[in-house]
Parts: sequence; C-alpha cells; structure tokens
Amino acid sequence: MKIDRKQTIGQIIEVIPAAMDVFHGLGVDYCCGGNAPFEEALADLNLDVNKVEATILERVSEKASIEEPMALEIRPLLTYIHDKHHIYAKESLTVIDDLMKKVLKAHYRHQMDLVLALHRNVGLLKIEMEAHLEEEEEELFPAIQGWLGGLIPRETVDKLVKRMEDEHDGAGDLLKKIEQLTDGFTPPEGACPTQRHLYERLHDLQNDVFQHIFLENTVLVNKLQQ
Repeated sequence: MKIDRKQTIGQIIEVIPAAMDVFHGLGVDYCCGGNAPFEEALADLNLDVNKVEATILERVSEKASIEEPMALEIRPLLTYIHDKHHIYAKESLTVIDDLMKKVLKAHYRHQMDLVLALHRNVGLLKIEMEAHLEEEEEELFPAIQGWLGGLIPRETVDKLVKRMEDEHDGAGDLLKKIEQLTDGFTPPEGACPTQRHLYERLHDLQNDVFQHIFLENTVLVNKLQQ
C-alpha cells in the first residue's frame, strides 16, 4: 500500500483509519483541518513526510475505532454519532463543569491566572457545544432524514451543514486553546487529584470531539455528496 501524498488529511484517514492515531500523536489537525493536503499539513509542522508515511503504513494492520462508522450508510451513521459522541459529550461536559468549579475554588490563590483562563475557556466550550449538539439533533439530523425521504430540499441541508462546519471550527479552536493552557493536558506540579482528573477528562473529551468532527465534516459530508 502507498499513500497518495496529494490527498488531504481527511481522505487519507478514510482510506487508512489507523492514520488518525498517528496524526493525533504528531499534532496534525485532522478534524477542522482535515481538508489540508497531506504534504502541506506536515510541512507546516516541520514533520518529515517520509517518516510519517512509514509510521502510518506500519499501523495499517491495526483496526482503528473510527473504521466501523466510516462504513455505515447515512441513517445509521447519524444514529452512531448521536449514541456514541453526543451522549458522551453531554455527560462529559457536565462532569468537567463540576470538576472545573472545584479546581477554581481550590487553586485560585496559587494558580490564579491559569485557573481563571481555563475556567473561562471551559465555560465557553460547554456553552457552545451544548447549543451545537441540540442544533444537530433538532435541525440538522432531522433535515438530513427528511432530504433522504424526499421531503426536505437539498438547499436546506446544505445551509445547516455549513453552519455545522463553522461551529466545529469554533469548538476546535477552544479545545486547542485549552490544550495550550494546560501544557498539553499536563497537570502542574503539586496538582491535586481533582485537577489531575479534570485534565484527564478534558483530554478524553478533546479526543472524542476530534473524532466526532471528523465523522461529520469528512465522512458524513462526503456521503451526502455522493
């Protein structure tokens, strides 16, 4: 197997699902930046194309968790996204919000700048994601179902998809900001168990959201265009 270096990051993941783990480990944006050409995305990060390609090909035999939903038709894919990613995100945001409040109170005096900035960005993420998930469940997903049944015009779906993609950019930017604030989700020296747990949950949420965005921005959108 050989990688077509002219393909985008998203196209490569569609062909080789295991590439997602490689890209994630190297800091290559595969969710909101999934449309970037392979070579261009690596060059921006000063990564060796040959080494990255070799690493990806070494993992071809591994079965990535993203592989199964990529093979689904549109209706079951929507169900999968809701059941796996929407439910998890809502539950996780609630837990993270509670942990964040405890960390703010416990570490305000000696980590003031950090916890205030983190509290602000985590709060914005929760507000944006909760609203976004409801919009998808109440507007986008029903519109797609209606279009498949011949009841909704394609223009309606296209407008909702564009809005979805714009909101994904916002969530992705907030998660990257949170990653920067937490030094790659690395708890500071002297962090209490609650702060460590907060960082762990934020990291898990980021991983899940990036997979969620990839499924919608790349897999779902491509299926809608077929």
